[in-house]
Amino acid sequence: MWRNLLMQAAYQVTTLLVLNFGGRRILYLTNDTKLHADKEKNTFIFNTFVLCQVFNEFNARKPDELNVFRGVTRNRLFMGIMGRDELSEC
Repeated sequence: MWRNLLMQAAYQVTTLLVLNFGGRRILYLTNDTKLHADKEKNTFIFNTFVLCQVFNEFNARKPDELNVFRGVTRNRLFMGIMGRDELSEC
């Protein structure tokens, strides 16, 4: 469990820091105004964070298996939580 926790934290921190400090260049926003570029970059960072959390939900479901999607439709509680999460983001 600690291995998965540390790997997920390292993945998220690395991804979000790269986007925070290099996001204007990565997203080709260097020619835009600073205000507009920062708004787009921050929106992209937030959406990336949300997708990292969804990725984490699937990985935390079965931490010792390589195929984390096996049996996902048979677990009604998990499907309900995922459906509720997706509806609340709309």
